[in-house]
Amino acid sequence: MRERRLSFFSETCFYRVKFECVMIAEAIFHWAKQCPDKPAIVHGGRAVSYGEFRLLISLARDFFVRRNCVGDGYAIIATGNLLEFWISSLALRSLGLTTVQVPGPTALDEIVVEGRRVVVSFAGSTWPSLASRCEQRGLELVQVVLAGGEALDLDQGPSTSGAGGHLLRTSGTTGDYKLVLMTAKADAVFLRRKTEVIGMNHETVLCAFDFPAWTAAGYRWAASPWTVGGTVVLEQRRDIHLALGQPGLTHAVMVPSTLASVLSAAEGSFPYNDQLRLTVGGGAMTDKQVEQVKARITPRLFNLLASTEGGVIAHTPIRDIGDMRSHSLVADRLVEIVDEHDAPAPQGTTGRVRVGVRGLVDAYINNAPATIECFRDGFFYPGDMAFIKPDGRLVLQGRVSDLLNVGGFKVSPLSLEEPLMNYLGVAVCVLSMFSDCGEEELHVVLESNHAFDQAKIASMLRGTGKFFSRVKVHFLRPLARNEMGKILRHEVRRQILSSEGRDKTV
Repeated sequence: MRERRLSFFSETCFYRVKFECVMIAEAIFHWAKQCPDKPAIVHGGRAVSYGEFRLLISLARDFFVRRNCVGDGYAIIATGNLLEFWISSLALRSLGLTTVQVPGPTALDEIVVEGRRVVVSFAGSTWPSLASRCEQRGLELVQVVLAGGEALDLDQGPSTSGAGGHLLRTSGTTGDYKLVLMTAKADAVFLRRKTEVIGMNHETVLCAFDFPAWTAAGYRWAASPWTVGGTVVLEQRRDIHLALGQPGLTHAVMVPSTLASVLSAAEGSFPYNDQLRLTVGGGAMTDKQVEQVKARITPRLFNLLASTEGGVIAHTPIRDIGDMRSHSLVADRLVEIVDEHDAPAPQGTTGRVRVGVRGLVDAYINNAPATIECFRDGFFYPGDMAFIKPDGRLVLQGRVSDLLNVGGFKVSPLSLEEPLMNYLGVAVCVLSMFSDCGEEELHVVLESNHAFDQAKIASMLRGTGKFFSRVKVHFLRPLARNEMGKILRHEVRRQILSSEGRDKTV
């Protein structure tokens, strides 16, 4: 195995791993020596110490070596169990393979990569149709069994050319799934930023809930505490609010849909924790949610602005409702607002957001068109429109792309447009925009000069509309279209902003 470059320094009475292209597993093994009995993971209420975590990874390494899962190639980890994922992924990466988690058997076809591909699951928890799908596609299926094996430490076993990476799946500006490679070098930077921005240390107990590891949230939030010897809580039980009762909980991270689920629990279902630092990202909270958080969960609320490709760019303390309207940029991040020619936009002028990512993430895997669209000259373009205030805070103004941000998840507007179109018999264009007070609104534009049944429209949008501060229905005819008859969403956005269509709030 390659020579490791691992150094440590003392920081406020605890050790911290200083990354220099170091594998996450190496940080875990370090803490297993320093504090073997300290919990590394709490999964479904069960604590797994650093010592046990190290042993499980070592046993998995031995298993994979015996199955010749070593060297270059890709391991598709087919399990929804987050503890199983981390054991197998860290073992496989230490042996040179690059890993990716998939949400189900049908997602195997979405992992289009070159080279050897092996599908990994755990015996006893394999998805029913996984074996047949692997056979149909000529994929090798490896079912992990740790019992009866021997512990194979990181400095034992076959030599490899280096640590493998991990692929994150993202749906960006085009709506298609894209793959982003996280290398040891990228891990070093992204995870360090999280620990510093969020304020993690050896005493950190962070709840990452049930974010899957193919997402940036599920991957980076889980791994960050291990770089400082902290604990991550992975909550996959049905009643996810129970995780807020974890003793010593210091941090938690949610998206608005997770927050809505937690707040729907009955009063008294979880304790109030005035020391908890709760970070909500992936979408805007409503004013009511902010009030409920401060009344029921914690007074220490933060809003996060981040992306899979660019990482954290803003982390904003929410002291009152006014703090929801803009974002405090992270001090060491290069974030610019540019015009259509990529020239810096004057302060206060709305333009496209771009984030410096040089030397970290500069491409999607096997997706040249999306790479050309989103990565240029060391910058990532997330598809957001915004301007910078005189005080340096960033104010979002919507998205360049067609996608809607629904509870922290990117959703195609077609999922809303088609049912409405079929029911109403007119063309429909659904957009999300920010109001003057900074709240995200859902705009439903109907190609018609007359009103429809408002109650029915509201009923059809209820599942999605609850994640927006308001739902507005506009009546506009004709909708802007190109020569091929395709609706031009950016022009429709301009039309409704200029009040060319009548509107109603539902």
